[in-house]
Amino acid sequence: MHWYFPSWNGDVRIRATDDALHTVMTIIEPTRYELEVLGDCQNVFRAKKWLHASAKLWKETGDPKRQEVTLEATLLEVGSILIGRLKPGVATLTAVIDEEGRVDAMGSAEPGFAKWIAQALRGDGDAIPAEVTVRDKEGYAARQAEHRRQKPEAQAQAKQEKEDAEKTARAEEAERRSREKAAEAKRKEEEKRKAEAEKKRKAEAEKKRKAEEDRKRRERAARERAATTVKRPTPCCPGQVPAVVGPAQEVLLRFCTPEQRAQWLRERRMVVEGGLSGHRYLLAHRHSATAQKIGKIAYDLDDEAAMHFHDWTVPPEEEILAAKLCLEHREHWVRNEATTFQDWMRDEGFYQRTGAGALPATRMKFKNPFGDGGDGMADSTATSYFGQQAMAALQRHKRS
Repeated sequence: MHWYFPSWNGDVRIRATDDALHTVMTIIEPTRYELEVLGDCQNVFRAKKWLHASAKLWKETGDPKRQEVTLEATLLEVGSILIGRLKPGVATLTAVIDEEGRVDAMGSAEPGFAKWIAQALRGDGDAIPAEVTVRDKEGYAARQAEHRRQKPEAQAQAKQEKEDAEKTARAEEAERRSREKAAEAKRKEEEKRKAEAEKKRKAEAEKKRKAEEDRKRRERAARERAATTVKRPTPCCPGQVPAVVGPAQEVLLRFCTPEQRAQWLRERRMVVEGGLSGHRYLLAHRHSATAQKIGKIAYDLDDEAAMHFHDWTVPPEEEILAAKLCLEHREHWVRNEATTFQDWMRDEGFYQRTGAGALPATRMKFKNPFGDGGDGMADSTATSYFGQQAMAALQRHKRS
């Protein structure tokens, strides 16, 4: 089982070894801040004797893209430490997907989280690979050439008749040998052809066997249980601006249904269903044409209104992953007075007004568990300011 902790450039991932007594920790392209946090984790692991005193989680002289280290602790023990340091705060959600594609989620600050994640991890089982056999045909048995013998005339009545008989016998012997030589050459050619056909058949059978093993291995990997921990998006709503697209979408696709995965790869957007309201939400990549037109990354298809939340501190794919998991499993975290206030987007075609300034009657609003209607305003203002400054600098660079 893999447990993902998405970061800006890459990921921190942990997985249990086959004996379930150790944990392999994989670090992918960490930032300077993430290295500081991993340094704190390293001190904790050394103090708990999970990591040798001379070992390091990240070696400066190692591979700058990806490094692995094995810890002498279980997946649950290591994951409990990483949650508090890589994804701190009460607004942190952990989701687990099982072999059948069912997703369950729980906040790390909610009562009973430790027992829930322990049961979720213990539910993991090692898939037993199916055996693939190839039936070999019986080998080709060599054929025995049948020699025919010509019996010369045993009796001659006259000398001339005897000479003629001997001459005829010699000619027939030469012809027989010629036929036997041609038959032997034909037999060897037939054996060679059959040997080549058998070799080709075995090669094709081996190729099919390896292809079948690869397919089943991919299926087992797709059915493998996995977990991820993300932060709740920030309420309020800076506008969406073009920028560099982040490279992290593997974890997002791992927690999507086949329909959502196909739609995201095709259109950079997907439709999810609210866990409490049952509303359908359209989630779009912050740099996509859809998000640019709506002005936000989330749109309520039933109320025909934009949702006011964002998280520009993470790559676009993790922003969508956090929004998807929260809407499906903690909808009140992102649908409340801080994200559904009266100043809704009024662009033509995105929602139908029911009167002079009236809002659709079906809209519902939950209580914000993290504050009031002003929750997220400070973060949104700061994010918007830095985004505008970055775009202004980019425009000046292009003009120069």
